[in-house]
Amino acid sequence: KPSNGVRKRKLAKEIKLNPLNENQAKFLDLLNDPDKKIIFAIGAPGTGKSYMAMLWALKNLEEYDSILYVRPNVKTRGEDDLGSLPGSFDEKVFWLRLPIYDVLEGKFTEKNIDSLFDDKLIQVSNIAFLRGRSLRNKIIVCDEQQNMSYHLLKTLITRLADGSKLILLGDPKQIDIKNEKENSFKT
Repeated sequence: KPSNGVRKRKLAKEIKLNPLNENQAKFLDLLNDPDKKIIFAIGAPGTGKSYMAMLWALKNLEEYDSILYVRPNVKTRGEDDLGSLPGSFDEKVFWLRLPIYDVLEGKFTEKNIDSLFDDKLIQVSNIAFLRGRSLRNKIIVCDEQQNMSYHLLKTLITRLADGSKLILLGDPKQIDIKNEKENSFKT
């Protein structure tokens, strides 16, 4: 009898991924190209960057060990500083799961989405926690890349190891970092 992880990988493979326009079709072509190890998707909110990236990652999970969803932790303009968040590591990074739930709503039940995290098929992290790691055979989806400094982008790219694919998603019109000269879109 196959394990839960094997059953979930097969279930994810059945996801239908149909591009709605020419740009989504080009993005899907890049994602499907095995020679492309780093892919940038730049566009306005609602253009399907996160949606296409996460569904593609799930659909192709059989070929990888797991999906790692990362994003920088940047305070938006005018936002109050929340300080350090209480709780365990999982509780502190729960907010990183929310965009994934948004994408998978309607494709999987909440219980199945939770089990993808519980079985470590989807993992989440802030980029700051990647230092010292070697990310082998993973699909890394980096959301909100416009809020990464060049230094953070370099940290992320240098973590890639054999068999991994990095998908960077962002919108340069939504840069929130204080020193925009150091932004990874500007360098």
